[in-house]
Amino acid sequence: MFYSGILTIKKIITANLLFVIFLTTIAAFLIVWSLPENITEVDSSQTLLAARYFARDGFFKHYFLQLPSGYGKITQYFDDPELQQHAGGTVNGSLIGKKMYYTHFPNFYIIPTVLMMKLGIENLFLLRLLPIVLSLLSLIFLYVFIKLVSNNKYIAFIGVLYFSISQVFLVSAKVIYFLPVENKNINF
Repeated sequence: MFYSGILTIKKIITANLLFVIFLTTIAAFLIVWSLPENITEVDSSQTLLAARYFARDGFFKHYFLQLPSGYGKITQYFDDPELQQHAGGTVNGSLIGKKMYYTHFPNFYIIPTVLMMKLGIENLFLLRLLPIVLSLLSLIFLYVFIKLVSNNKYIAFIGVLYFSISQVFLVSAKVIYFLPVENKNINF
């Protein structure tokens, strides 16, 4: 049974050898590219700061919301109605009043990073490995989907190649933060 499973995996790899070689190459590129720890995107820094405080204080103290203006002792009280007039500087919207917490979407994407920090992982490279692995899995799923739809592994490979060498994928594959579509600062 175990031996037949190994043979099946070996057949899958040999049948899709071009894709496996490309996936290995892109994985090596992303891992080497994420090695310098002194390069951190601004949004990744805010995410890391939020993850550190979520790991320390818990999610419920911060309402599962990120506080991009910092986590000073007084800052967390600026969302109280009697102190909202003092929430100058970085505020996250004025439609429902000046709010310090980022209320546009819940920060559930921070949960894996927080869990890694709870386990004692603080190294930026190790924290970047999870987005890289998830990005590589997305390439595998895209390849399998296109292959199922087109019934042609070469069309699937070309589709994955086109997507994976795009600037949006290469930049967002190693970052810790959620990359919205309207992000304007994608550069190498």
